[in-house]
Amino acid sequence: LAALMLYELLITLDGEVNLFWSAAFTKTTALFLLNRYMSLIKYPVEIAAIADADVRGLASRVSCLILIRVGEGAEIIPYFVWTAFTVMRVHALTQGHWGTTILVFMLSSVPIGANIYLFTATEPGLINEVIGCTFTTVMPETVYTAYVHSKAS
Repeated sequence: LAALMLYELLITLDGEVNLFWSAAFTKTTALFLLNRYMSLIKYPVEIAAIADADVRGLASRVSCLILIRVGEGAEIIPYFVWTAFTVMRVHALTQGHWGTTILVFMLSSVPIGANIYLFTATEPGLINEVIGCTFTTVMPETVYTAYVHSKAS
């Protein structure tokens, strides 16, 4: 996936330079650039997490936690960008109808809230000597119990 994203980035770079880099910097330009480049941050963070592990025990819990939090941030920021794009488009298509725009904003914000809850309600995984600093999460027993009870009813 990373290779495909990099290929697409390279073949469209000339158009991007002509349309965005030579024009005035606007909010729309910022959204475009965030949307285009934030997804590329995830892969170096994952590689760094794997490289952080060392079977001789040189990996530290602090660096692992930092990598996990940066990875979580890189994972959630695109949702903000996509929400902004969606809201701007709906606002334009509905010719400024605020009721529809606010409804779409609220619905588009659900994945943001869900991910923030997931990141705050779970504990990052520990350093694994084989695969490095893992991005898996360990769900606290109270959250797991509440989840199981909600499915049972």
